[in-house]
Amino acid sequence: MINAIKDKRARRHQTSKLPTGKNGGVELILLQEIDKLGKIGDLVEVKRGYAVNYLIPQGLAAVATEKTRAIAAARKAEAEAAHAKKIADAQETVKKLATSPLTLTATTDDNGNLYGSIYKKEIAAALKEKGIEVKADNIGLEGPIKVTGFYSIPIRLFEGIEGKVDITVDRA
Repeated sequence: MINAIKDKRARRHQTSKLPTGKNGGVELILLQEIDKLGKIGDLVEVKRGYAVNYLIPQGLAAVATEKTRAIAAARKAEAEAAHAKKIADAQETVKKLATSPLTLTATTDDNGNLYGSIYKKEIAAALKEKGIEVKADNIGLEGPIKVTGFYSIPIRLFEGIEGKVDITVDRA
């Protein structure tokens, strides 16, 4: 019980010395990206309660000191390198998609109507067989394919980078 009281006093003492910003809030450096607040390494000013009760205890932000600024700069550099790698991978995938048309077969009636449908999952699986990793959620198929023919389907890969896959659906 006494240790809990001491810990509470120590926390209160630590939070009373938080640096204040220009608008009276607390200056923090983000350790993780937070929607509507900032990216890793950004210097932000938030209300004291938000900082003390949520951001700092969750490890999402740290008090803006010289030490945390150095740590944040290192994390920001790592995040930028990872981001650049994702962009390069997405651009490589776009090139693979352009040179890898798919041919899917399905059982049909005499008019070319499929007895089943081809969904995003089947397209993702066919792409995976060709060595192209794409999540089914990123495939821009508006509805299932129910008729034989040629389809050009957009695929969202990463932050505005899109590719297209050409699919030919034939009779089995």
